[in-house]
Amino acid sequence: MERDLEWQYNPMQMSSFLLTQEQADEKNSTLLSELREHVSQLEAENCSLRFEREQLESTSQCYRKELDAHGATVLLLSKQLRGQREAEAHHGAFSLETVKSSAKWLRFYTGFDEYPRLMAFMAFLLDNEREQGSQDRSLHSALSPENQLFLVLVRLRLGLLLQDLAFRFHISESTASRYWLSWIEIMERRMRQIPVAYSQHYIDTFKPQRLLNHQDMSLVVLDCAQLFFEAQGRKQGKSYGPWGPRTRYSVCGYALAAPSGFLTFGAGAGEGLPTLPPFLQPRPVELTVQQETAKRQVLSLRN
Repeated sequence: MERDLEWQYNPMQMSSFLLTQEQADEKNSTLLSELREHVSQLEAENCSLRFEREQLESTSQCYRKELDAHGATVLLLSKQLRGQREAEAHHGAFSLETVKSSAKWLRFYTGFDEYPRLMAFMAFLLDNEREQGSQDRSLHSALSPENQLFLVLVRLRLGLLLQDLAFRFHISESTASRYWLSWIEIMERRMRQIPVAYSQHYIDTFKPQRLLNHQDMSLVVLDCAQLFFEAQGRKQGKSYGPWGPRTRYSVCGYALAAPSGFLTFGAGAGEGLPTLPPFLQPRPVELTVQQETAKRQVLSLRN
């Protein structure tokens, strides 16, 4: 029984087992070699793909730079073209730039014989407007502030109609009317603050003039100009009846001379006088430092 359980050595079986083991090892070695070769190929392909990607990124970056350069060139050309068109339109329009270099024509259209004096006058008018935080008039506006004031001065000097001014400045009639009303209000408000000393001889020789009693004070009204306005849906001063959808009215521009020895400017009807400045008194007054400064400003601007 024990002999039956003992292992019987068989050379043929051992040889077959060893041969099978060698074949398996050889097959595993072949598979491992093929796998290594495949991995090497994949690594080579990956390296090649990385190189191609870097080249594509470099090419894309070059294209982006060229695109940015072309975009900047297009933007510059667009600005130049827009500036050229604006210059051409401006050249065809009547403007301050066309007359500011000629003292003769500047004085003819504005009353100022020098451009710096006109700009000083404009700075004087807008001084309080800027302090009060008024919106910049050059924003979203057809004309610059300088040309807006130029339009108003041209109308004051020559009495041109709004239709004429709109045609000259290449703007709409409603825009010209808006500039006119706005700047006249600024002039009235600013110039009313200026104490201007006068001589009695000047008052006596000025015509036309009339007397006005205001709060127990006798004022001499010097009628300077009759200002005509056109507005839609508004009625101020003396109405001239409807003209199309508009209403025409006039406002008298005047100077008020008080017994204190000073005069100021205003506009409107005599019975509708605005609040008078403090230097218009029934007796002589002494000016404050601020009033003296305003007085020196207007005298330095007088032409």
